[in-house]
Amino acid sequence: MTTNGPMVSVVTPAYNEEGNVEAFYERTRATLEQCNLSWEIIFSIDPSTDKTEEILADLNRRDHRVKIIRMSRRFGQHMAAIAGMEASSGDAVVVIDCDLQDPPELIREMVEKWRMGYDVVYAQRRSRAGEYPTKRLASALFYKVIRRVS
Repeated sequence: MTTNGPMVSVVTPAYNEEGNVEAFYERTRATLEQCNLSWEIIFSIDPSTDKTEEILADLNRRDHRVKIIRMSRRFGQHMAAIAGMEASSGDAVVVIDCDLQDPPELIREMVEKWRMGYDVVYAQRRSRAGEYPTKRLASALFYKVIRRVS
């Protein structure tokens, strides 16, 4: 169920995600439906070599709340996220990857914090087991910057 009240835009950079798109959409849609607000999901995609774009076009035909931004060439995840944020219509924007490493179900908790008045809400993994040390270091630095900026 959606309302005419506040709107949340979910921006999802995607590249070669044919195996994840449907599951991501279903889980995200179900979560957003529980939030009792209007919403859109913006897939911002770098040109993919798999069927990601075809699957998204089908989702767009089935659900008008699914939007697609296709980058003219491969700009990378961060530029795709920025393009999606610029195209968003929401009162709040959630950026989440399509690969399902981060559960879309967390969006509900983030929306609740936003409704409580927080301007910036972000999720942070509690465990990075199995990741390379350089990835863990980069993530630690990223979150340190985010804490300082927000």
